[in-house]
Amino acid sequence: MCGFCLFLFGIMTFFGACTMLNSDGLPSAAKTFLDKHFDGIEIVSIEQDENRDYEVRLENGVEINFDRKGGWEEIKVKKNLFPESILQTLPREIEHHIKTNYPDQFIRKIERKGYGFRVSLNKPNNVELTFTKQGAFIEEEAK
Repeated sequence: MCGFCLFLFGIMTFFGACTMLNSDGLPSAAKTFLDKHFDGIEIVSIEQDENRDYEVRLENGVEINFDRKGGWEEIKVKKNLFPESILQTLPREIEHHIKTNYPDQFIRKIERKGYGFRVSLNKPNNVELTFTKQGAFIEEEAK
């Protein structure tokens, strides 16, 4: 097979794995979340994968992954501070633990897991913290 044909096949396979959508294609729970926490910030792209999960990218560099029902699973910020409105939805113990033990660091990613939350802090330490659903600290992992 020629190199160009392999390239085309690879491109077709890649684009077949996810679908580009507009905001009308998002579940209502995801739309409500975006309106509440990111009102006025433009959506740059929305992709849906083979599991029917969604990845939304905003103009300010924030990336949010939603499950097929529209519940958020992961939120990543690159240069911005994490929206206070989202932090207020987490157990208070998480924010207290971070402010007490990592006062000079910022949250860069929050993942919602079955057991609770995984929170990644900014560099230079690049620490990941794990918490229960109630906000009790479980462990710290250096990345």
